This record gives sequence, structure tokens and C-alpha cells, in this order.
Amino acid sequence: MMRLGKTLVLGMLLAGCGGAPAASAPATSSAPAKATASTSASLAAKPAASGQLIKVTAAYPNISGSNIPIFITAEGGYFRRNGLDADLQFINGAAKSTGALLANQVEICHCGGSEAVNVNTANGDLVVTAVLTPVYPYKFMAAPDIKTFNDLKGKPIGISSIGGAVDVVTRLVLRKNGLDPDKDVILVPDNGSTFRIDALLGGATKAAMADPPGLMKLEEKGFHAIANPAAEKIPTANSGVLAQRSWLNTHRDVMQHYVDALIEGTARAKRDKAFAVSAMKKYFKSDDDATMSGTYDFFVNDVETLEPLVKPDQFTDSINELAKQNPGVKNYDISKAIDNSFVQSAIERGLAKQI
Repeated sequence: MMRLGKTLVLGMLLAGCGGAPAASAPATSSAPAKATASTSASLAAKPAASGQLIKVTAAYPNISGSNIPIFITAEGGYFRRNGLDADLQFINGAAKSTGALLANQVEICHCGGSEAVNVNTANGDLVVTAVLTPVYPYKFMAAPDIKTFNDLKGKPIGISSIGGAVDVVTRLVLRKNGLDPDKDVILVPDNGSTFRIDALLGGATKAAMADPPGLMKLEEKGFHAIANPAAEKIPTANSGVLAQRSWLNTHRDVMQHYVDALIEGTARAKRDKAFAVSAMKKYFKSDDDATMSGTYDFFVNDVETLEPLVKPDQFTDSINELAKQNPGVKNYDISKAIDNSFVQSAIERGLAKQI
């Protein structure tokens, strides 16, 4: 496996979206700005009352359970309720979605903590304002003929994008079970969870991380879990809400309303399974009630939170694993990329309890 330097990582992200970021003035401070009490009070009044909707474009990289809050928020009208005309764009793969953010093609990216660390240690400046999925939601699934980790030696393993959450947790699991991910197996990057599942089913790979509903499809075909990170509740910044600091500094009101909408949407999902499953069917393009219900139970009940605060320990694994490929990551101070003021404001105003 090739080792990635700072320039190469950022270059790969940009290549994924077919462009380079537009020039912008550097931030005057790396410390996130804080919401004041007056800011929180003013945000209680929705801008929709004036009849003007603010346009915001956001990318999400996977049709996966981690993004259920986004789907429910959109289908439940919570973006519009919070004064936003949200253009949600499905851009396959975290690298491409992050690349679109860096190229100013979108303002917000639902990407992982690994992507934020990768970009920021390659001279980018992304801020994480919320984490919708605070633990790894995966099982490590293997083909029927793979009985032990030793059987994976020399075999291809799907990892999504290099440096992404799936890559990081896969490396953790392989090392924990005695395999060197750079020498003992063949790591195969793909374009997201759907591609990863299809590669397993088609025999192109022999193991990979999977979450519902793809996980259920694999189990039906005889694939089995040889490790279960989801059960260990390992902290991670999966499905974070990311923005470039230069944009965030001048659009804090937009981000506040966006985070408010997501928390309201998550609350709706948790209290209204029937509505949530109906919305999920649209995005997953599935009429399978059992599969959608199981996916809902796995994510909404056991993974997603009404208080999506960003915590430093959610980035520990990413920093440790990425540092093995790029030593410059080792001493990165993740606190500079965290801004919890939006979630804290929403919590203080009791948004989740009001729905």
C-alpha cells in the first residue's frame, strides 16, 4: 500500500470532484467562534416566518443508515421549517464528497472525522459542527469460505476511500487480529457502501465492513461476521457535519438552522418509526419492510443521538491510523477543528424535546 503524504491526500480529494478549491481568504483564527446567549435567543425565531428561504447545498457520500437523520429531516420538511432550501446531493464516496466541499461546489459535507483530519493536515481548514453517528456502525463480513483472519492473507478487502472511516476501522480490526493491513492483505478502495457490498457479492473482494441494509443482504447469501466493531461501541466521528471555516465564519446562522433541522429530524425519526421507514424506502429504493425495519432499529435505536456533540476521542483512531501513513498527522490538535456551539445552542433551546 502506497504511503500518502499531505499533498497527495489533498490532491486525491480534489481529483475526486474534478476541480481545485476556489481561493479564499485565510481564517484569522483557528479557534471556532462561539454562539452567544443573544444568538441562541434570536435563532428561536425561524427565518421561514419572513417567507424567505436560504439556499444551502450539502453532500452526503452514501445511501446508508448513518444518513437516516438527513433523509428524515428532508422528508419531514424540517429544513424548510428552519428557513432553508436545502439541496442535498448524493456524491458517491467520502473522498468525492469532501472534494466537492473543498472545491466550493457544496457548503456542507456529511463526511467522517478521518476526512477532516486528512484535509486539515494537508493545509485545509475544515470544521466539524456535529457528529450524527458517534460509533462505528459496522460488522466485518467475510465470504463463506473465509473462516479465520488467517484465511484473509493475500486476499482483497474492500475499504471505501483510503483514509476514510471504513479504511481506519478495517486497519484497526486487521491489526487486532494479527494481520498487517499493508502487507498481509490487498486493500481495495471503492466508491461507498453500495459498491463495497456489490464487490463482496460478486467475489471481487473476500471481506469488508458492512452495515444495514447491505449487511442483511450479505447474511442472506451466507456471508458471516468475523469481527463486530458495532457491538464494541468504539467512538468515531462518522457522518460528521463539516464545512470550510472560511464559509462557516460568514454563515453561522445558516449552520445553526441546519443543525437545528437535523436534531428535529432525528427526534422525529426516534418517535415515529412508521414515517422514518417510509422515508427510508424512498432513499434506499426498497419496498422490503423487514429490511428497512431492521435498518431503522440498528441505527435509530442503537447508534444515532439527539445530542450530536463532537468529542475529541471520536478522532483518536483516525489520527493514530493515519499517522502510520503520514507522520505529520501524529501531533495534530483536533480541538482546533471542533465547534460544538451549534449543537449546544440547540440543546439549550430544547429542540429535540419540542418535537
